[in-house]
Amino acid sequence: MISYVNYKGETVELDSSKHAKPKSTRPDKGAYHNGWRVVGHAPGAMEEAMTQRIKDIATAEKEAETKRGIKIPPPWNEDLWRRNTKKTAVRSKPYEVPEAAQECKRLAERAGWLDVEIIEIKKDGK
Repeated sequence: MISYVNYKGETVELDSSKHAKPKSTRPDKGAYHNGWRVVGHAPGAMEEAMTQRIKDIATAEKEAETKRGIKIPPPWNEDLWRRNTKKTAVRSKPYEVPEAAQECKRLAERAGWLDVEIIEIKKDGK
């Protein structure tokens, strides 16, 4: 029991068990398939990252001359960048047909995208 005083000065008692929020129901753990997404590195993204790394190294070296303990970032490594950088979606909406995703991959590679791949968006019902 919870008791309150309202704006008129009267005591009001409420049973908290009656006003408890119902538990939210979780969606079924069934399997679903949402299509195919084409992802890769956009044209020019690698060059941007490389110039940013060069700028970061230059500023760190400049600060290291005046301050102690400044760590200088490692030099640019294209292979490391390609493996560790998150790929962006070529199209925000996934394709429903795998042939359409394959065509999008081919067009993206022709347009200059790097490391283009098709990802199937699905969940097993286990």
